[in-house]
Amino acid sequence: ENILKNQAARFLFLQEDADETSELVVAAEALLHISESDQKWLTEAEAVINDNLNASNFTKLEWAEILHVSERHLRRKIKELTGLTLTKYIQLTRLKVARKLLEAGTKTTVAEVAYAVGFETPKYFSKLFHQEYGRKPVDYFR
Repeated sequence: ENILKNQAARFLFLQEDADETSELVVAAEALLHISESDQKWLTEAEAVINDNLNASNFTKLEWAEILHVSERHLRRKIKELTGLTLTKYIQLTRLKVARKLLEAGTKTTVAEVAYAVGFETPKYFSKLFHQEYGRKPVDYFR
């Protein structure tokens, strides 16, 4: 039951950007019963990441301290609500922002985007971006 719940949470998190609501999203939402306070907390946790987006050395411990919880509690709460590890959650949040920057055309190179969202190397950023969205970041400049 927990595996299915975590899978549904992970699916919802990944589909958050989707323009259209699919049957799978509706099914995943039905499986999850995230309270309003948990949704508010998750929004606050994501806001902390966004505030520290360009800091490539932003740690999980710093994130936990800003939210006034222990790192262990943060890990358990994020896993419970999204089905993701802390590292993967931070990565996906950074990739979402990077995608928005690429679509907006505010940056002129992949390296600028990578550094703006906190990746240390553009090559690693490009690899993760391609894995997540099936499209290379350089394709947005063509």
